[in-house]
Amino acid sequence: MTRRRILTVTALAVIGVATGGMVDWPAKLIWNATASAPVGFYTVEPADRIDVPELVAIMRPEPLAAFMVERGYIARGVPLLKRVLGLPGQRVCRTGRTITVNGIEMGEALERDSLGRDLPVWQGCRVIGDGQLFLMNWEVRDSLDGRYFGPIPAASVIGVVCGRGRNPTLRLWPTIFSGKIDVFPGDRRSRLISSMTSVAPA
Repeated sequence: MTRRRILTVTALAVIGVATGGMVDWPAKLIWNATASAPVGFYTVEPADRIDVPELVAIMRPEPLAAFMVERGYIARGVPLLKRVLGLPGQRVCRTGRTITVNGIEMGEALERDSLGRDLPVWQGCRVIGDGQLFLMNWEVRDSLDGRYFGPIPAASVIGVVCGRGRNPTLRLWPTIFSGKIDVFPGDRRSRLISSMTSVAPA
């Protein structure tokens, strides 16, 4: 995460949105200025279930929140956008710097941040417990996520940003950003999802 991103991220905000007659679910508007996802406004809705590889908004649990504030990565109380890569009962491993989920390589961790400070390290394999999720933005090399902190409580999720089979839960305002969120490259996505089930957030 660059110094510019560290400073800019404090501008992220969550705003209540009046839904009017357009939609029938409560929505929040999130401004994302981090590297976790393309810069822009996102709408978030409550989740009745969570699937791989949905994009979710989370509030960081302690002691992770305190660590990120102390390092200056992000202000306290600011949500993050992360991809769900592991559900309860799945096996996530870190071997050296390589992260695998169900034996499928998903990316690598960095040893240091952009200021040269050591990043947290865990090693070995863990079975994701009930009430936990493994979150990792595999397409963002310097994302601070499960590759450094392992699984986190599912209760940290405040809403689904990219759902399926519902009213659109992801809206990128084109005046802010004209790109799109990447999804899994075909085969890797299908192999990972084939052994997973959805989970209801705590």
